[in-house]
Amino acid sequence: MKSKLKYIFAVILALVLIILPSCKKGDNNSETTAPGEDNTSVTDGSFNAGDPDTQNGSVGLRFELSEDGKYYTLVGLGDCLDVDIIVPQAHEGLPVKAIAKGAFESENVFSIYIPDSVEDLQMGMLIGCDSLKSLTMPSTELNKMLADSRHPDGNYIVSPGDDIPTLNTFTMTKGTKVDYYTFYNACPNLEELTLPETLTDIALKAFIHTPKLKDIVIPAAVKSIGDEAFKGCSDLRSVKFDKGSKLASIGEYAFNKCTKLVSVEFDDNCKISKLPKHVFSECKALKSLKVPLSVERIYEGAFLDCTHLTEVVLPEGLKEIDSWAFRNTRLAEVNIPSTVTKIGDQAFYESEYIKNVNIAEGNSTYYAGGNCVILKDGDILLFGVGEMTIPESVKEIRAYAFSNNTTLKSITIPKSVVIVREFAFENCSALRSVKFAEGSECKTIERFAFIDCRALEEIELPSGVEVLGSGVFRLCYALKKVTIPETVSTLPEALFQECIALEEVNILSKPDVIPASFFEGCNKLEKIVLPGSVTRIEQRAMSSGLKEITIPKACKTFDDQAFYGCVYLKKINYEGTVSQWNSIKKGYYFVQKDAWNEGFKDAKIVCSDGNIN
Repeated sequence: MKSKLKYIFAVILALVLIILPSCKKGDNNSETTAPGEDNTSVTDGSFNAGDPDTQNGSVGLRFELSEDGKYYTLVGLGDCLDVDIIVPQAHEGLPVKAIAKGAFESENVFSIYIPDSVEDLQMGMLIGCDSLKSLTMPSTELNKMLADSRHPDGNYIVSPGDDIPTLNTFTMTKGTKVDYYTFYNACPNLEELTLPETLTDIALKAFIHTPKLKDIVIPAAVKSIGDEAFKGCSDLRSVKFDKGSKLASIGEYAFNKCTKLVSVEFDDNCKISKLPKHVFSECKALKSLKVPLSVERIYEGAFLDCTHLTEVVLPEGLKEIDSWAFRNTRLAEVNIPSTVTKIGDQAFYESEYIKNVNIAEGNSTYYAGGNCVILKDGDILLFGVGEMTIPESVKEIRAYAFSNNTTLKSITIPKSVVIVREFAFENCSALRSVKFAEGSECKTIERFAFIDCRALEEIELPSGVEVLGSGVFRLCYALKKVTIPETVSTLPEALFQECIALEEVNILSKPDVIPASFFEGCNKLEKIVLPGSVTRIEQRAMSSGLKEITIPKACKTFDDQAFYGCVYLKKINYEGTVSQWNSIKKGYYFVQKDAWNEGFKDAKIVCSDGNIN
């Protein structure tokens, strides 16, 4: 009985194997296909070795004849069970020229190959391709399939959610343009990109926020790359322009925030005349770059916050370097070509690792001296690096000239300097000594000129200085003693704010006002003698460490919170009478009149004709 059953089962199995369709690629007259030994491609989202068989293509696909009877449109998968779909060049003797919306809709399609002969790729053809990993196609209209309709510019191409989160590999076999917003938020897992030799244009935001894209080779025929084309491609590691590159323009923010971008290799033949605003800003892994020979201007913030950029080669022929162009980089040396005629404010701001700066011989606009760059017209010092010496010819120190220089320990400002601009020495954290040369002609020190110089212990202001800006010494934690020359008629706000080591201030001038926050936070300043000219003390003007103060009889007003935080104040020496003291207009704290002495009500007030307790 058992042997008979075995015989019957063997006969049935043989019949099934004979009549079951093989569904092999090769016969496009068939509308159906079924799995068999050789009928399916590999299932990892890539094609078998060799060129895909587009003469035959996948079997079982569904087509519709055009109204004029001259070509076919692929409209669906039909009976095809392939996971790797190959679109044939022809069907039943006529060319396949179009692909309809939803033609590949399936959860089981891993890869799609569309031959160059297909001309019409209709909107939404990739809808429902929820497992698609690899796509090869000729396209100048790829945005019709991939662009995210949720973008606020109103470029609604497909319905929300019709993106392809699984797509890993894309190959474009022909075409001249990757349209704007093509991959915008559509392919979060796209890693491999191959562009055709025929490509001439990569449009605005074409690959913006394609976070896993790794390496890009830009074909030689590409002439333009649009604004933000690769912005936010956070895994992008290298960009290479093919030999013979015809690149003529590159957009603003084109590679902004490509945080893992290490290498950018331009071809010497490219014709771009500028590196635009923020083109490589926040490319934190970028280490070196050779600027193309054709570039004449590097715009604002081009390399801003490229925090690992240690080397850049600037070409002879470069004319302008805009503000913040190399702000916050790790450049070790700067070599300015002879052709440069403009260097913007803060062009190398916060680039604290620069040790040497050189200007090529023959530059008619700038010269270098003592590791400083000086504008010839006006002898204006633009910036200095490392341990430098200011040349004797300098008349003006430009804003941010030495900002964030962490190696500068001492500096002598020559006699010729007339003005020190704002933030000139901001955050020079190792600067301990500042000296003005004998006979200094300096008249103005602008606001925050020495702010946050936390190691600054001594500075002797020139005897002829007339203007001090607000907060000149703010946050100078080590500063102990300062004398304000008699030529300074008006005191600025917050001049010594948070100078926690300050012990002595001599005011030789005759100011009317002790301005807001003038001594605020000076915890070790225990005794203050105000000039006889003072008529008003503004908000929070006094130090929190104050124990004794002398106030002239000319004083008529204490502003709200003038003595805020003076909890240690024990004695007030008033040079006028008790009656005059009582007539002083004293501010109040919120709505509480005469609360100017909140926190030190026990202080003794000594007047010329008696005391007030």
